[in-house]
Parts: sequence; structure tokens; C-alpha cells
Amino acid sequence: KLLSFVCVIFFNINKILAFLTKKKNLFYTFYMIFFPVILFILSSFNNQNWVEMIKFFYVFSYLLLIPICESRGINLLKYFIYILNIISYIIVISALLDKIGLLGINNNPILMFLNNAGEAQISVSPYAIFHYVIFLNASPLVLISFSYYLFQKKYAFAGLNFLALILSGTRANIYLGIVMILLYVLFDKSIRLFKPLLVLGLTMLIILYGSSFYEKVTIINWAKSQGDEIRTLNLESIKIAMNNSWQNYIFGMGARTSYFSYARNELINESELSYIELLRQIG
Repeated sequence: KLLSFVCVIFFNINKILAFLTKKKNLFYTFYMIFFPVILFILSSFNNQNWVEMIKFFYVFSYLLLIPICESRGINLLKYFIYILNIISYIIVISALLDKIGLLGINNNPILMFLNNAGEAQISVSPYAIFHYVIFLNASPLVLISFSYYLFQKKYAFAGLNFLALILSGTRANIYLGIVMILLYVLFDKSIRLFKPLLVLGLTMLIILYGSSFYEKVTIINWAKSQGDEIRTLNLESIKIAMNNSWQNYIFGMGARTSYFSYARNELINESELSYIELLRQIG
């Protein structure tokens, strides 16, 4: 994958340079070149592990695909949505095959391959809100394709992606999917006449299934209480580390720098608090 990416960049270097030197593209030039370089220099004051820092800032190189796609008329969004649909199909079909007894999720070769590669977490649990936990590492991105299809009024694909969010088994995916539906009802002007009916329908669902859903949420919160406690302690640990200098809140502590975790009782440089970690490391 890395080799093919390097080849793509190398054979399109003229298109990239032509794009970056145009005045109208200064916004892209800043974030593709200057921004990661500035962050790298600032991080180097607190971390001399060049390899780890290069790995951290490597993601910015993906932005170089923008001028390539533009010059060749490639619709990157279309392929991105296609990939998210594939993820949704894998999740939904796997759950369906398990439900009807044709292929259990623990015998599913695709899911087991992803699980063994560290790209997925697979289980069936009474603690899961909707029974299944088919969490692919990229599944939170399905929220993008779900909202895309929702506002494009392609409800069949929106339904597929919403099912994938639900069957991924994580609270954040489920809650944000519901929030997106509420935002759609609130802001889409074309369904103005149907809003009262939609609100009535949602109210009926809450009345009929609200208590059952709340019980499930309570159970999963209890099951994940230890993890929540670890996250809370890590958040406090990050706060203590950041408070050592006001500059940390502006420039960050440096990419891949470590701090003492009271939850783990050791030095760590990452945790499940992804966005907070991003703020801690690069400000």
C-alpha cells in the first residue's frame, strides 16, 4: 500500500507542483506543506524520536491526492462513500447471516481476518444495546455516508448505513446516528410538511421502546464502567500534564510525547481519548 502510494505521488509530482504554486490554492498549500512542517518542528523540541513523529505526520501526505484527483477528474468523494458502503455491507450482512443461522460471526472468515489483523472487534453480547458488536476500526466513518445519503434522500442506503452504526455496538456510533436523524428532521426544509408526522413517529417509538432501550443503555454503561473509569483517569492525567505550561494548550506537548497515566500507572503516549490526545500533542 505504501509503495503504491509513493509511486502515485512520484508519477504525478508535476501535477502536484503545478497545483501548489497557484495563488488560488494557497489554503491547500499551507495545510499540505507548511502546517505539518511547523508542527513537526515544534514537536521536535519535546520529542527526538524522529521515526515516531514521521509516522504521526504521515497522514498529511494523503492531502497530496487532492491535486492528483482534481487534475485527472477523479471524484474522491464517490469512492470514499463506496468504501464506507462496503464496510456497512460487511457489518449488516454478517449480522444477518448470524441471525438466520447460516454463518456465525465467530466463523465468518472476513470478520475473523479483520479481527486477527487488529482491524475489528467482534462479539455477541447481552450487554450490547442491539446484541451484536461488529466494530470495524473504520466504522465510525459510516456516520459520514449515513448523513450523506440522508440529506441526498437516498433512504435505502441511509438505512443500510444506520443499521451498520447500530450493529457496530458502540455507544458513540449509535447516539451520533440518532443525533444525525434529529438534525435532518430539524434542518431539511423539503420535509417541512412531514415534520409533525416524523416527530409523532419518534415520540411513539420512545413511548413503546424507550424503557427497553434505557435498560440496555444502563446495562452497557455498567459493563463498560471500568473502561469509563480508565478514560476519566486518563482525562485527569492529560489535564495535569497540560497544566505544566500554558503553552501546551496552544502548541501542544509534541507529537508522540508521553505523560504519566494514573489509570495505567505508567508513561503512555496515546489513549482512547483520540481528540483530546490530538489537542494534547499538537495543540
